[in-house]
Order: sequence, then C-alpha cells, then structure tokens
Amino acid sequence: MFPGIGLEKTFVADGVATDCAEIEAEFSGNGMFGLELRRRADGKPRIVVSVQGGYVNVGSARAFVGTADRYRMRVFLDKRCIEVFVNDGATAVYKWFDAGPKDLGVAAFGQTTAVPSGGTGGPPPRLESLKIWPMRGARFSLEHFHA
Repeated sequence: MFPGIGLEKTFVADGVATDCAEIEAEFSGNGMFGLELRRRADGKPRIVVSVQGGYVNVGSARAFVGTADRYRMRVFLDKRCIEVFVNDGATAVYKWFDAGPKDLGVAAFGQTTAVPSGGTGGPPPRLESLKIWPMRGARFSLEHFHA
C-alpha cells in the first residue's frame, strides 16, 4: 500500500514489478490522472488508464463515467488484457494490449488542465491511495477438450 501523494510529477511504485495484479487506486482533483501499467525500463507504459473530462480511457477504449470529487479504480491486469471498473462498477472497460515480458512497472500520473481565464479549474490531481496485490496469470489448456 502506498500513501496519498500529489501528482505534480509521475509517482513510480518502487519495488513493484508485475504483469498480473489487482490494483485499487483512488484519485481526487481536476485535470487528467491515472495509471501507467506494464511500464518498460525506459518508463514508457504499454497500457494507460486515465480519467479526464468525465471519461475513463483504457488504451484506445473510452467510456463515460461522469464527474465526481473522487474516482476509485479497480483494475485487474493479466499479462495482455486489462479490466477496469470505476466508482464501484459505474463504468467497466475491457481491453487487450501488447507488452514485453520485462515490461513490469507501475506508476500514477496527473496533469492539471488550464482554463481560459488562466487558472487551473480546481485542485490539482492527487493520488489518495494505491494498493497492489500481485496475482498469478490465468492459465488455459486445451488438454481437457476432446473432439
């Protein structure tokens, strides 16, 4: 478990290296914020989960989640696929992606959004909590199926 932190810069979850995990993250503030998963050694993520403007984005998939003071994400990451549930299932998104076997990093990020008057439109993004539970990957075998 990681404590709450402002997201003025990307928060890298040190000591976490996983390709299969259950992740619970809670964010507050305005702008864009989310998780970078299956990060490469150079910091480039293979899949990004973000909330911005009332939408949750999982890679190239997008779904309406609405506006709230806080967003709670529950993420199930399994090697090459991801399921994301936001605010206790108000929105759910499934997406597959490609990642290398050594792309195992996890990070949280945030960006404030400028408004026409020159301000930022509210408090900056903040990671309120982050919990990560490593899991074993799903296994599938055809040995029990006979034609």
